[in-house]
Formats: sequence, structure tokens, C-alpha cells
Amino acid sequence: MYETKSYSILTPLVSILLVLGTIAILSFLFFPENGILAIKKRFNRIKNRVVIEDTLKFLFDNEYKSLASPMHAVAGSLNLSIDKVTRLIPKLESLGLINASDKNDIVLTEEGRSYALRVIRIHRIWERYLADETSVSEKDWHHKADKREHKMSLQEANELASKIGNPVVDPHGDPIPSSTGDIPDFIGIPMNDLKPGEVAKIIHIEDEPKTIYLQLLAQELFPGMELRMVENSPEKIIFEFNGEEMVLAPIFAANVTVKRRSSNKFKKDTKYLLSNVKRGGKVKIIGISPACRKQQKRRLMDLGIVPGTEVEVALESVSKKTRAYRILNTLIALREQHAAYIFVEPLTEEYVKQSL
Repeated sequence: MYETKSYSILTPLVSILLVLGTIAILSFLFFPENGILAIKKRFNRIKNRVVIEDTLKFLFDNEYKSLASPMHAVAGSLNLSIDKVTRLIPKLESLGLINASDKNDIVLTEEGRSYALRVIRIHRIWERYLADETSVSEKDWHHKADKREHKMSLQEANELASKIGNPVVDPHGDPIPSSTGDIPDFIGIPMNDLKPGEVAKIIHIEDEPKTIYLQLLAQELFPGMELRMVENSPEKIIFEFNGEEMVLAPIFAANVTVKRRSSNKFKKDTKYLLSNVKRGGKVKIIGISPACRKQQKRRLMDLGIVPGTEVEVALESVSKKTRAYRILNTLIALREQHAAYIFVEPLTEEYVKQSL
């Protein structure tokens, strides 16, 4: 009797629990907004939009530089198989975004070009924001902007641009399309097209692929830097900047866009860097490198790093990677990488070694 009574009590409870469990599982799978299937569908929709927008960006960049866009180039740029690109192209055509009648040169329609410029504007404004208003590392600007461009609306980008002064170029030297979709014509040539003796100014540093971009960052190249070509061969590119010869592999130089100067007169103006001043050395600040970002430059100036200020190297760490500088009767600690942005004039020559 006891066992039968327990069974009769538990059976309805088990049934209720099973029903509730089934409802919970079905809700988890099929709930309209937060169910797993709805989330998966939303994720796939976002993923598809990202692929479409990245394709349009690639096609615009090639058109902008007067380069053809064959199908295999699209596949390589997006890291997709040819089969996937073959399925993608008709979809973009049906949306009226591209014309693929010539498989060796896929081109944007007016609607596709307008779409691409909106995405590019968002990307470059966000990069400018990261460079000037945050402490995000330079090597991460592009990656973070790549993610943001697919989430931010054009209106939000325009509002952000207004807050940071409506910049016209991104930190890599690329022009930012206007809010109406206007963009200056492409100018410049790859660095490895320069002839020995020619003088040029860097106007753009390509941030993809990242491995090459990191190498260019290590060479401390930046838009606005003026150089003179010394040697240009299939093996190496040698150019002069600020009194020192620098070497690049041609594959790296191809990712640096320059604008030839009308005159090949090149001022050999060797500067000194604060990072090369030894302990006990006294110098006068003459400027801050153009490679120093807006936010970093503002911080340095707040510390008294302005032209005309005298500085003494008071202390240095064992590794010599950090030094204490006496500025306006105050000790200021600076890392070597930050001191390397500061141009100085030696007041005690024996304490300074020529840099750059």
C-alpha cells in the first residue's frame, strides 16, 4: 500500500516536470527573440552582411586605384574559396550592387559604390577616433575598426566625426569620404616606383596584411614623412630619412604610397631624439614627431614638452627603457618609446648620440 501510494503521488509530479522541461527546451530553441534558432539566424544574417560589405570595400579600393578585380582576387582578399565567391557574386548582382558580366573585372554599380563609401567612411572615422582619442595600440586600429564598421550606423559615424573635428584623413593617410559620399581622386605611387635621387612624401601606409603592416610600424614609418630614394633594386629598397639610410624589402615598400615632390632638393636635417640623451645630458626641446598621435601629443604637452623647454636626464632604470627627466623643476618619467617622439637640441653635446 505504501509503495503504491508513493507512486501515485510522484507520477503527476514527474509528468508536470517533463511538460515544463519540454516547454523550456522548446522555448530555448524557438523563442522568437532569444531562442537559439533565432540567435543563429540573426548571426548568419550579420555574417552574410559582413561578407557583402567587405566585398564591396575591396572592389571599391581596386576601382579607386585603377586595378582590376577578377574573381580569384576577391576570393583571396576575403579568404574565401572560389566556390563560395562563385555563389556570392550572383547574389550581389541580384541586389544591384555589382556588375559581373566580365569575370576578370567585377565592378560596382552606383548603388554598390555608394554602399561601399558608407562603410569606408564609418571605418576610417573610427580609426581616426581610436588614434586620436584612445590609448588603443596602433597595430589594433584596423582590426577594431573592421568590427565597428558593420555595427555602427552612418548617422552615429557622422555624430562621432563632428565631435572629433570632422577629420578628412584617417591615421594611415587615407581620405575619409564625406557625409555625402565624395572622396578625392587617388594620388600617389608605390614607394618602389621611385627612382634613385627622387624625393617624395609618404601619404599612405597600407594596414593589410597585418604581418607587413607590423614590419612597417617597426621601421617607424608614418604619413607625412619625407624621404629620398637612394637605391631601388629587386633585392632591396634603400632610402634616406633624417640623415640615416633605411632598408626595406620591395614587398614591404609596395605597401607604402608616396607622392613625388616636384623638386628633388632634399634637406639633410639630422635631428636628435630625447630617447638618445644619456644620464646627465641637458637638451632643449625643438618639437614633437608627426608620428606622435593627437592624444599622446596632448599628454606630452601637458607635461611641459613644448618647444623651448629645457630638459635634463636625471635618472634611468637599469634596463634604460624608462628615464626620469627634469622638466620645469619637476621629475617626469617617460618610457623610451615616448621619448623617441621628442626632437631636441643638445646643450651638452657629449651626452647625446646622433639618432635617426
